[in-house]
Amino acid sequence: MYGTWHWHRYVISCKTISGIWHWHRYETSCKTIAGLSASTCDPIVAKLAQRSKDVRARFTLSN
Repeated sequence: MYGTWHWHRYVISCKTISGIWHWHRYETSCKTIAGLSASTCDPIVAKLAQRSKDVRARFTLSN
């Protein structure tokens, strides 16, 4: 099967029990085949990225 390899980079924000925010970086390779979307390449990383957006949105609203 033909395809193009590329990389996805995600930064996931996380708050410790003591209230300190920090970030985790994730990098994953993905091979695009016939126009498949990035979320089909690695659904776990895509889900983590969405969770990070949700957490940031809640943090912004609460401050």
